[in-house]
Amino acid sequence: MKALLSLERVGKSFGGLAALADISFSVEAGEILGIIGPNGAGKTTLFNVITAFFPPTEGTVIFDGRPIGGLPPHAIAHRGISRTFQNIRLFSAMSVEENVMVGRHCRSRAGVWRGVLRTRGQRGEEREIRERTRELLELVGLEGADPGREARALPYGHQRRLEIARSLAAEPRLLLLDEPAAGMNEAETREVFELIRRVRLLGVTILLIEHDMSLVMKACDRLVVFNFGRMIAEGPPAAIRKDPRVIEAYLGPEEGSEDA
Repeated sequence: MKALLSLERVGKSFGGLAALADISFSVEAGEILGIIGPNGAGKTTLFNVITAFFPPTEGTVIFDGRPIGGLPPHAIAHRGISRTFQNIRLFSAMSVEENVMVGRHCRSRAGVWRGVLRTRGQRGEEREIRERTRELLELVGLEGADPGREARALPYGHQRRLEIARSLAAEPRLLLLDEPAAGMNEAETREVFELIRRVRLLGVTILLIEHDMSLVMKACDRLVVFNFGRMIAEGPPAAIRKDPRVIEAYLGPEEGSEDA
């Protein structure tokens, strides 16, 4: 399989603190790769570097064969990388429908004047966007939600789904999901698992951060484990589950040595 995303010795420092150091791995097209590790291990910082919220201090990020370092976030989205956030970032006062439509902006062909003049092409594109919005809301299980309802009025789990729908509106080739099951109960987590599988069937490659081990062990093809800003293990879930370095990172050296 071809690597869609590659990180080559990526590091990120804030002042004298190294949040990431010497990170190198690849994400193959079509796979679901999970990033796991204790709190503060650098997982979300990695997402911020990939999506250009933070520039890397060192190393190279390559997407689809081309370095993307130095590009602004909107250009990263246009290249085909979209994401959700650890803390939900919806446009809370906008409607459910409008939140998804905003995600489509980077694919819109209509410029300012076409929008102002309401040309035939602009009206046709808006119809297409609304139709795609309905499809995405159905995909994430929100087909019953009032599209005119304010996003902040949705239950927590539905807001998580809406954020995924908005990310998919940009037609990403790579989707970064930052703890999509955070704060959910067991039934909701199962629904997230099914949603991730449906997204992959669309041809979208997924890079997933998640603390729910039952979810990542079932959903992911491979796992990369972080601890204190460094990679300590990489491999299939079955191997990662037994890796003594991973056990030690989660449980501490004494517990880890006993369980190993």
